[in-house]
Amino acid sequence: MVGLVFVDRLTLTPAQWVALVMVMGLILWREEWQTLLGCHALLLAAFWNRALTTDTHLLFQSASYLSQWTWSAFLSEFPFRDYVKLQPPFYTFWLSRWPSLPLHQYFQANFAVGCGLLMLEIYGDQAKYLLSTPVYLLMSTQPGNDFILFGVVLCVLRLLQLRHRAAAAIGVGVLWLVKPLILIVFPLLCWRVRWWALLSVGILASYLTWSRSYYFGALQWQFLLQQLCLR
Repeated sequence: MVGLVFVDRLTLTPAQWVALVMVMGLILWREEWQTLLGCHALLLAAFWNRALTTDTHLLFQSASYLSQWTWSAFLSEFPFRDYVKLQPPFYTFWLSRWPSLPLHQYFQANFAVGCGLLMLEIYGDQAKYLLSTPVYLLMSTQPGNDFILFGVVLCVLRLLQLRHRAAAAIGVGVLWLVKPLILIVFPLLCWRVRWWALLSVGILASYLTWSRSYYFGALQWQFLLQQLCLR
């Protein structure tokens, strides 16, 4: 959550600080699924309807405005909205159907429990040190595509661990549809899935071919090249 770390001033109430410290301690003490469920329920209650970052505010402002448009009109309209204009349209469109912060915080809390279980499967007992970090816990309360991207990466890693390379390759392709900056590690992930990487590249090529026929596709591709210092 770059906005929280580099831009926004973190201001929490005493109750939120207590909830955050309690959750950190509980996860370090016992990293079971029941603990994760209880911890994220506690965080959900403490941060209910609270947007901590500028990114979250902009996301829901844009989602509320875009809720009036159907899919085809949405594709033409969202490139003119701050923050979401540089992201693939799928997550934003889904969020715009129900632009309610508490509702999506509830979805995110459940998603965070799933991410926690995946980390425990992948890393074992060591996962508790990431699960208990303040940045991770705060991210789990703020809906956004960064956290969705994190969850999909975990799915890919777990599939690779189980040697399901074909399914992992599809996951690698889906990562691009969540956030194009995954291009930074895209070659490494393709190497991990071996020749199944053709599936990943196919998904990527299909998205680029489709998106470049819209204004948002050209805008996002230009931004991505700038971020990668290729211009």
